[in-house]
Amino acid sequence: MLLCKTNEQWEKILTDIQSATKEKVVLPVTVSYRIIKNQIAIEKSLMAYRMTVKEIIDKYSDGKGEISQKDNPDIFRQAYDEISIVAHEITEANIVTVSVSEFENKDFPLSLIANLSFMITD
Repeated sequence: MLLCKTNEQWEKILTDIQSATKEKVVLPVTVSYRIIKNQIAIEKSLMAYRMTVKEIIDKYSDGKGEISQKDNPDIFRQAYDEISIVAHEITEANIVTVSVSEFENKDFPLSLIANLSFMITD
């Protein structure tokens, strides 16, 4: 299923996936496989965004890859504004879904289900 979200939303979803994989829960193999497959698909979709953010940071940084809001608030604001523009761009990712029934009717933490909700169907 092709999903369209902003780069910022995809980054949040990746964080959620990483949180879900840290849960001390044994998932069915098909669910685990699809989680990994989605993580790879999202990371691939975010490559252009991440490269652009790096270019922006390099453009405005002090040579050490840092932009100080305290030392140069105008430069920091310019970099922030440019990153914000690309963060709100829509990016597509080909997501595989998993149905609720594939969780095999086991009890899983609500946080795990919430973090994977983007890929769960009824």
